[in-house]
Amino acid sequence: MRFRALGWIGLWAAGVAAQSTPPASVPQRGDELIVTGRHAPKGDELRRQVDAIAGHPGYDKPIARFTDPVCLGTMGLDPKAGAAILDRMVEVAEAARVPMNGKAKCSPNVLVLFIDDSHAGIEHLARRMSGLMRSLSLQQVRTLLKEPGPAYAWSAVEARSRDGDRLQIDFPGDVPQLKVPTATRTALPIRQDMLSSVVIIERKAVAGKLITQIADYAAIRAFAETKPRRNAGASTILTLFDEGTVPPTEMTAFDRGYLLGTYRGAGNRFPSFQIGDMARAIGAEMAKQDASP
Repeated sequence: MRFRALGWIGLWAAGVAAQSTPPASVPQRGDELIVTGRHAPKGDELRRQVDAIAGHPGYDKPIARFTDPVCLGTMGLDPKAGAAILDRMVEVAEAARVPMNGKAKCSPNVLVLFIDDSHAGIEHLARRMSGLMRSLSLQQVRTLLKEPGPAYAWSAVEARSRDGDRLQIDFPGDVPQLKVPTATRTALPIRQDMLSSVVIIERKAVAGKLITQIADYAAIRAFAETKPRRNAGASTILTLFDEGTVPPTEMTAFDRGYLLGTYRGAGNRFPSFQIGDMARAIGAEMAKQDASP
């Protein structure tokens, strides 16, 4: 299953020569591979790592996720590379149970864009008040501009009732209101629905990276709330563009569990419950990985 690539966003010149993607280098001594072992983190440590990467969510807003079907689009790499990235992202989404639009043609609500200068591109969007940033507050735009790059991501998020009801205006001129059911001690009356996500990556930053690495990075940034600079020591594909690191060659057990936990259970759970589910999902993925030959 593959979704159409974007051809209608003329923000930057597309079309770049195909780039080779050799595997990431690993430390070696002669013919002997050097492996540095480390203990699997315990439950409390996993919760701390999840909380940090999720951006330390407040107690009154659930962690956001997609509820409406996702349609993927990409622009800025040659068609073969772009198609391979989308195919891998679909694979990741289906494994994590992210709702996907199965139509042959659909209007993309997740965009992965590759441009020559990612920071200049973000500044350009901010100056023009682009529709791609319409969902962000002024403070969120300023925070985004302070990030060092070379990759940027953000999502449009809407508060809905636990049953999916949206803001309503009963009479012209009234303030929009969200009608929610009675709150309980075990769940919140609202959920946070992702409406769209944008991932922008600088072209030169993907040189030497595997298609799988790029797609997995884009997937976790697009399908879940993440703050890569707060990885808290977790083994994650979110370190793909960090200087001085040897990133994983694909999504790790931590990343798979993070996504699985994000899309598990009701969307209106308290963030602390969600983080607990995410940590347990990560632990289960790590256990499966350790048990595999």
